[in-house]
Amino acid sequence: MDRRADIREKALQDLKQSEVLMTDGHFDYGNGYHGRVYLNPHQLFRHPSTIWRFAQDLIDLLPGELVQRTEVVAGPVTGGALLAHTIAGLLDSRRSLTHPPCSFAPFNYDPAGGFMLRPFR
Repeated sequence: MDRRADIREKALQDLKQSEVLMTDGHFDYGNGYHGRVYLNPHQLFRHPSTIWRFAQDLIDLLPGELVQRTEVVAGPVTGGALLAHTIAGLLDSRRSLTHPPCSFAPFNYDPAGGFMLRPFR
């Protein structure tokens, strides 16, 4: 198995073990859809080390050039901001101190159906 496949397999095992990824049930997604797989964000955010390991695994799967060129990591205010913030911080920790810092940008869903960056105040 190659390195990327090893990372994916380990991440899947870790997510299942910590009950973040549930693959053996019937789940009502609350939007009219149902499925057998559910990603439980509450469990992901319950232990800081879980989200850190998950974010590191995600970064390890990205092409190196993308990791080096990333300037901003954005995430939805409801559910994804903490993950995006963690990824931005971890990206910075892998770069030299002379590299410009990676920024974090939370966004909200726009009523018109798009996304709107949320200003920092």
